[in-house]
Amino acid sequence: FVRQYRELLERQFGFTEGGGVMSLLNDHHSILERMLRLLEEAGADSVREQVPEDRAEYRDALVRLVQESRQDPKQLRKAVADHLKNQDCTTQLTQTHNAPKWYSVNWTDKALENPSRILGGKSNFLRWSMTFTNRDVGVGFYLYRPEEKRGNSSSLDRLIRFIEDTLIDRLEPNRYQIADHGYGWHEIYYQTLLSEDECASMSVSESQDKVIQKLKDFMGSNESGYRRIDEYFQCLAFRPDVSTSTREESP
Repeated sequence: FVRQYRELLERQFGFTEGGGVMSLLNDHHSILERMLRLLEEAGADSVREQVPEDRAEYRDALVRLVQESRQDPKQLRKAVADHLKNQDCTTQLTQTHNAPKWYSVNWTDKALENPSRILGGKSNFLRWSMTFTNRDVGVGFYLYRPEEKRGNSSSLDRLIRFIEDTLIDRLEPNRYQIADHGYGWHEIYYQTLLSEDECASMSVSESQDKVIQKLKDFMGSNESGYRRIDEYFQCLAFRPDVSTSTREESP
């Protein structure tokens, strides 16, 4: 919270390190660090007791703030990106420059690279993405075509209409719905991988282990949306190879 507030002030008002407001915020940051030590050493009740009785309604809110502040989304993103690289995925790291700040890692696995080229002209047109904040972690699947390269979007429009007409899962039609997020991003699927309550209850190392394990389960399970989406687009982009066909390849 303090980091995000400092970034907001710096961007909006041009405050710099060493200024009066920044010194005040640094003092508040030291208080937050002390609260973190209390949380780790003596538990949540020790943090609640720091709030005077006449402000008791803020005790749980303070505990949640302190719990969330110990998360490090940038570090967590790096751990996930390293794991994905070890799975032979092509990754890209991004982040927002606005408050609240969030970090993301986008990737295309090997199974999707060829379908991505066929359907969108680029190996990363079909993308998985994980988003990290102090409060939660989510994973989604996107069609991505940058705005400046969308002069002729007829092929993208046709693909979107096909996906809308030919559902990825007819038993759960609301699970896969296309949403235009702007800037060339079209979301097809999203789910929370680590909830607010889970983030608040874990240390940095615990959340890292938990997220990577959940990602492994998500990517490896026949029940998850990961394989269903990958296989859907592989089938959609399938082109019979002439060497495996008994007929001549169609033009």
